[in-house]
Amino acid sequence: MKHLTLVPILVILLVGCQSINHSSEETGAAIESSIENREYIRPIVHISPAYPIKEANEKIEGECKVLFDLADGEYGSHPTNIRAVSCENSNFFKQCENALQKWLFKHVSKLDPRESPEGLITTCEFRL
Repeated sequence: MKHLTLVPILVILLVGCQSINHSSEETGAAIESSIENREYIRPIVHISPAYPIKEANEKIEGECKVLFDLADGEYGSHPTNIRAVSCENSNFFKQCENALQKWLFKHVSKLDPRESPEGLITTCEFRL
């Protein structure tokens, strides 16, 4: 009986681990192209947005382009003043904003002085 209860748990754990496995090439490409209007400003920590459950269940895809500034924090700079430039769905914006709040950049004083830490643009894509 103990073995029968362990099998479903192991299956769930294995499937869950597969869904979050990203290659270093995919991660590197995401970071490299994450800031659309800057050449040298890149996040140190890049978190992808979660897919909204309702939209996933209804197989709705889309994207959300956002504008933000950087402000210094204790360990580096973080996106602030996050606002939608064009967003196909309010739930996409919420998930994009939640992910961006977890991004981490170098302190503003250590960024390339040729590029402003204000008015950065990124697009969160939601594809099934």
